[in-house]
Amino acid sequence: MNKSIKLIHQPRRMASLIVVLLLIGIIGLEVILYLNIRWVSLARRDIANDQVRLKTLNRAQQIFPFNDEVNLELGRWWLTQAQSPHFSYEERIKGLKKAMNYLEQAIRLNPGSYRAHFYLAQVGQVLRFEEKIPFSPISEFKKAALLTTYNEEVYFQAGRHLFSLWNELSPEDKEITWQLLANVITPNNPDHLEEILPSWEYNGASEEVLNKLLPQDARLYRVVADYLARRGIKHELRLIKLAQAEMMEFDQARRLYFQALNQAQISQFRRAEQAFQEAYGLLQRIKFYQALIGEKLIEESDFYVFSKEIKKNIAFLRLSRGENFSSVKTLLLSYLDEEDDVDALENFINYLRQKMEIQGSKIANQEKFLFFYLESLVDYKKGAFSQLSERIRSQGVFIQDNLLDFPAEVADLWRIVAESYLNQDFVYDSLEYFEKALMIKPEDMNILLGLMETYERLNREDKIEEVSLRIAEIIREREEKFRSTPLLPGKTTNFQILASRNTRRLKIIFDLADSRVSPLVGVIINGRIEREGFLKSPEIEVETDFKVGINQVEITSYNTEIRCLKMMVE
Repeated sequence: MNKSIKLIHQPRRMASLIVVLLLIGIIGLEVILYLNIRWVSLARRDIANDQVRLKTLNRAQQIFPFNDEVNLELGRWWLTQAQSPHFSYEERIKGLKKAMNYLEQAIRLNPGSYRAHFYLAQVGQVLRFEEKIPFSPISEFKKAALLTTYNEEVYFQAGRHLFSLWNELSPEDKEITWQLLANVITPNNPDHLEEILPSWEYNGASEEVLNKLLPQDARLYRVVADYLARRGIKHELRLIKLAQAEMMEFDQARRLYFQALNQAQISQFRRAEQAFQEAYGLLQRIKFYQALIGEKLIEESDFYVFSKEIKKNIAFLRLSRGENFSSVKTLLLSYLDEEDDVDALENFINYLRQKMEIQGSKIANQEKFLFFYLESLVDYKKGAFSQLSERIRSQGVFIQDNLLDFPAEVADLWRIVAESYLNQDFVYDSLEYFEKALMIKPEDMNILLGLMETYERLNREDKIEEVSLRIAEIIREREEKFRSTPLLPGKTTNFQILASRNTRRLKIIFDLADSRVSPLVGVIINGRIEREGFLKSPEIEVETDFKVGINQVEITSYNTEIRCLKMMVE
């Protein structure tokens, strides 16, 4: 009886023991897996020291060698080390081989690991030049891209590395590369294009390849143009891309303009102003590079119409929300400078007059003066010389009272009334006001030239010569004050030059002594590109229609540092 009871209990004890052992094994396995995953996580994110990270990964692999993530991280570690400049050639090759072995093991454990395929392809890109490898880097990059759901970084990196192998790709692989890059080279990620361009240059800088690579976007066209300038290559292509970018920007500005008009009509004034501002910013980027490639991509008359209308509308919207004339003076004056239509000028001043009437007695004296100034400019532009002369003469005290706050505007009023008198053949009245204006702005070219014309009417040869000498002296003094200025690569430097009525040419002298490459230099005068090209000598001459008075000159050396020694007008 006792024997039979023992026989019954022995299997039960054995089963219990097996269960306990299984539980212990499961717990042990869970501990091993936890430690393995924990150490991988620490090595990936929290351990900065390279050697400690390697030690942690090796420990993780020793306790559980079947985790593909451990092999992946070990492969990444050795790949990174092999790229270090501190290692010898032999150490780099050894590191790449270790990286390859770990990454191949990661793929055997998890064939769907796109990251393992991606890093293995990177290893193969370098190692294939040293020895025969059992895989194709191109195939591995393709697998990495195909195995992932949309991942911008993987698509970009796979596409970038495939693009670097462009001349080795089959037509099918090239198409895959296009598709990968098309997903990630967008206006929102211009840096991606920046990274691709060196590979494009290395593989022959084909215009056909570039045109297929580029989305139709002005910002990306400018990225290409800037790269070409820095590298000093394919200058003609740079000019074409800039002209095309400007055309796109003009089209976008035009769309924004009409969008803003519609928004203003339904009282969405804030949105309208924002759209006008965006359009204005786009127009300011346009320097008319089309002139350098001999094409007409933008109708210049349309450009100036949109430019002046946008300025006027921005100013009017800001005035409508309570801003004063002072805050929008620059916009209003710029509009007046460009507007020649009499009806448009009349509508312009009537709108400002209504704003004045709404404010009534609350309007400040400075605002009254600015309105008076704008009203006088409109009369001058309209050719209402008699009316203008009478108004300014009758308001002489009021004008003089504002001399301290608005010296430039007062001088301008004296000048335009002097020119109005001259147009009416009241030569002595004209002389009086030109002299008053000259007392405020003794170096103003418009005043001096107007004074010279008055003396010509009076046949005062002595005074004509005196003014002529004074003009020459002012220009010479400004040229003598010019200081040698460094032009840093890619940085635009602004200058001002003074031009008289007969100025037709600007001579610029550079110091090229420290330049190891032929400098690519662009010259923009009053917002228009006048010249861009590689310097063949230290001197260049630029011919254009200069404004009488101050002219804005922007000079950029795109690919090397040089110095601007001197600027002279002729």
